[in-house]
Amino acid sequence: MTVETTFPFELFSPTRQVPAVEVTLVELPAIDGEVGILAGHENLVGLLGTGPLKYVAGGNDYWLMVSSGAYQVVDRKLVVIAELIEDSKGVDPEATRAHIAQLETAMAGKALETPEFTALELDYKREKARLEVHRRVELVN
Repeated sequence: MTVETTFPFELFSPTRQVPAVEVTLVELPAIDGEVGILAGHENLVGLLGTGPLKYVAGGNDYWLMVSSGAYQVVDRKLVVIAELIEDSKGVDPEATRAHIAQLETAMAGKALETPEFTALELDYKREKARLEVHRRVELVN
């Protein structure tokens, strides 16, 4: 019996598609925490949260910011559909930190569970994820 070590991975959004690739690992942000997928994973469907997504292909780590969507493992293949996919290119860490501080201040003045707070919180999570992806990529390069 052959043990699988890689599996197909596809990631796309309405405006971007990452080329399909064979990977050994994907770590993604689910709405209720982080999920790790390895070769041979059983079928699974879940809701994508907002945060860094890491995949390992050819022994290299790749980091992207993803936000809102769904993921599924079917027949040993992982497909992630995100509302937003971004890499670290163009991230200005200082400007991002300043925007995070502004968002924290704005959220402090809003009642929880309101549409205004929810929108600010999503923007906050995306900015934090952008900063983390930038940090991870910069550590390697």
